[in-house]
Amino acid sequence: MAKKFDTSAVERAYNLLLARIQQDDIQVNNKLASEPDLSRELKVGRGTLREASRILQASGYIEVRPGKGTFVVSKEGINRNKLADWFIENEPKIKEFLQVRMALEPMTVRLAIERCSDKDIRNLRAIHQCAVQAAAEKNSAALAICDENFHTFITKCSQNKLLVEIVKNINDLMKDFRGKTFLLPGNIDNLIPAHEKILEAFELRNPEAGAQYMCQHLTKVVQDYENSKEVL
Repeated sequence: MAKKFDTSAVERAYNLLLARIQQDDIQVNNKLASEPDLSRELKVGRGTLREASRILQASGYIEVRPGKGTFVVSKEGINRNKLADWFIENEPKIKEFLQVRMALEPMTVRLAIERCSDKDIRNLRAIHQCAVQAAAEKNSAALAICDENFHTFITKCSQNKLLVEIVKNINDLMKDFRGKTFLLPGNIDNLIPAHEKILEAFELRNPEAGAQYMCQHLTKVVQDYENSKEVL
């Protein structure tokens, strides 16, 4: 049986921290407790809490102020105007990230399909099913986690240590983008069919098809980004 992949650890931490933020005793501009204290209070690991905090920050609930701590900036999350401003402000950086992904990820998926085991494919399918559920629920936070898990696992299957390290660094830089792009409903709807095609290439053991579908997927991500500026 395939390992059950889900977003439970990070998503649980996200939900606990969001519930804490939305309690009546917390107001906008309040400073949250330190990471060690929150970790103990919520009974989650510090690494998991850090991941959840990054998603909450991307969603517009909190803000990390260097040297000062983490502050609540909204109890409802990011609004359309702020979302539009973020995409405009970060446009050069986003385009650079997407260009690098276009160059690396088709090669990565080709290697992964050539080298993965049957168990790896079952695990990738399990990761995808978590994304399907998150998309059905319009859960943008969970979907951001699922999307990162999907691409990270493919890189792991490539068995190329340098690629694993490079993609890890890209993922760290892409967290804000992933956290915000799935706030747009159209982007949620486009993710599942794209990942399904890539997964089918794994199941058919077709590296060239996998590379082609990854190119199509990332091209659509770029298009979605361009369209988002018009929607917002």
